[in-house]
Amino acid sequence: MLGDDGAEVNEHQRQPRNQRKIVAVVAGLGIAWLAFVGLARLASPDEVAEVPYAPAALTATAVAETGIPADEAEPESAARPTESDESRVGEARTDGRAEKAQLPLESEEWPAEDVEPTQLGTTLLGADSGPNVRIERLQRQMVARDSNAVLGYRTNAGLALIDARAGTAIVAPITTEGANDPFIANRTVLFRSGPETFAIDPLSLRVTLLADDSSIIVPATATPSGTDLVVTVAGEELRTPEPLVTWRWDVPDAATGEYRTPVNHLLVPAEGIGLLAVADDPRGNTQVAGSVSFEPFSDGLVRDAHRGGWIEEICSGEPLTAPGQGGCLLRMVQADGGVAAQPPVVFAQPGDAFLLSPDATSVLRYSTAGDADIFISEESATTRVTGAGLSAAAWDSNSEFVAWLDLLGPPELRLVYPEDRFWLTVDLADLGLPRPISPEIVVFAQIVADEQ
Repeated sequence: MLGDDGAEVNEHQRQPRNQRKIVAVVAGLGIAWLAFVGLARLASPDEVAEVPYAPAALTATAVAETGIPADEAEPESAARPTESDESRVGEARTDGRAEKAQLPLESEEWPAEDVEPTQLGTTLLGADSGPNVRIERLQRQMVARDSNAVLGYRTNAGLALIDARAGTAIVAPITTEGANDPFIANRTVLFRSGPETFAIDPLSLRVTLLADDSSIIVPATATPSGTDLVVTVAGEELRTPEPLVTWRWDVPDAATGEYRTPVNHLLVPAEGIGLLAVADDPRGNTQVAGSVSFEPFSDGLVRDAHRGGWIEEICSGEPLTAPGQGGCLLRMVQADGGVAAQPPVVFAQPGDAFLLSPDATSVLRYSTAGDADIFISEESATTRVTGAGLSAAAWDSNSEFVAWLDLLGPPELRLVYPEDRFWLTVDLADLGLPRPISPEIVVFAQIVADEQ
């Protein structure tokens, strides 16, 4: 009896211990699962770069440096645009590719097969690469915004041209035929890459080499006669203290002339305005090349300009150090007389480069280190673009996005929509394109035949 009672007691003691072991195992599994889910929520740099409407703090660089998940880093006051097709795309990128079945139904509003392709040439590269979620995102953005943007860059084989709406690309051959045709100034897009200057016909996509010796060629349309004044400075002249400017009206049998540039001035080409001469003195001014000589243009130092407006640096007082400090301020001016805007005093530092949007309402700032920001005057807000890697960029003709080439790793095309805080990344290899030989990029709107 004593033996039986002891066995019964031992059996009762083992049961609670077994139950505690089971509870411990279940709790351990639960903790492990929660940890796994928590890690899965941490956004990778690529995911953040492609999340629609990522706030300014959520750049790829910021997440790579801080590891802050998207739902923790987004400020409550982050501006949200109106709903679009991309605002409902939440799929994660897996190895840069995804089958269409993995996309949520809401993102299929403009499936790739319904997008009418724009033929760039007889041979479309990347056509056999299969479904690619990055390229499809790019196409959806172009269709949703009714954009016919073409992006181009220099390769060893020619000029790579990407039809963003069709998701296709070619490497266009470079010709020197017709370099002096009148169409060069009044219709083509000029693209400067290193010492070379190209003219791209937005209708036929013919690429013409205009110069390969750093010569400056720039058309101006703001002339009383309405015809284009084409100003040229030969590459060898740029090595002289006062380079020789030659000009001609871009019409058959037009008059030509030449004169010297001002001393101690930097020459800056500005499409639609002409050749600018910017003083190297912080308290100097800017002049523009005319048909007889250089004429006054701005009381400040123009850092970027085009037919839509310009951004200038106004300096006065002592000491003259950085913009916003010691008497230097940046000012954005619209050519049509719109209200001038002023970026924050801490927006830029000496040596920074600037790229003004076509509508002159936003400006991209980037440094020699490759970090970049965009100031949006209509919102009085600054959007962080990247912490490194940007050394050249281009706005699209509608001032909606900025594009640049990321060459720090496998070459990628990157787009940012600053007002929407929206990012896109496309691997150039997925488009079947070769690696760029320089970081310069051009963006223009393709002209279709029925628009003529």
